[in-house]
Amino acid sequence: MLARSPHPSAGLAFYTEAAGSGMGRYSYDLAHALAARLRTEVPGDARGQIVKAWRILYSREPRENDLLRSLAYLAEQTEAVRAYLSTQPPPKEAAPAKPSTTDKAIPTPPPVADPQLEALASLCQVLYSSNRFLYVE
Repeated sequence: MLARSPHPSAGLAFYTEAAGSGMGRYSYDLAHALAARLRTEVPGDARGQIVKAWRILYSREPRENDLLRSLAYLAEQTEAVRAYLSTQPPPKEAAPAKPSTTDKAIPTPPPVADPQLEALASLCQVLYSSNRFLYVE
């Protein structure tokens, strides 16, 4: 959901995702996996989730400024995802699986988008796109 980035590497990662590149999909999946882990390990605590993400990715705590900017980003992204979802038609029901001869197929409902999880995944993708993964200090 990040529309633009001042960082060329982040922009490239998001571009390759939009273009259907396997690498872009990999970074998207990686970010979602980390966001799900953070939600499981630190449920309901955005500040704690951000601190945990920094510990996992950068082996250190975020500075206060980094934490505040990340919290603001989460809030903005959550609202952006909500606004986007409000403009989308309701999801269609999944097509039923092929019925077997012994039982009836039960259609699986489509997954419901979670704006907070999507925002957290977006933040994780930004953190993964950091120069810390490009340059050795």
